Amino acid sequence: MKVTAIIWRESVYKNDFTCSCGYDFMKDGELAETMLYDTKQKVLVCPRCKKRVAKIIENYETDDKNIVEGRMDNLRGHWEG
Repeated sequence: MKVTAIIWRESVYKNDFTCSCGYDFMKDGELAETMLYDTKQKVLVCPRCKKRVAKIIENYETDDKNIVEGRMDNLRGHWEG
């Protein structure tokens, strides 16, 4: 199965999806509407401090056991580059 995965920086998910500048990326269990998305680099950017906080991987190949409650738990914090 192919899915789109958000790969957060380890510091972001360990800090309850809050940036080091204090900006909260999740609102009511959903990604904040004010998040910035760099379409060329496919990264999410904090709207307050402009730090790259997550990568978007499209068409990530996975199977049902790797998806837990809508999250890709096996990839959390896996940040290359």
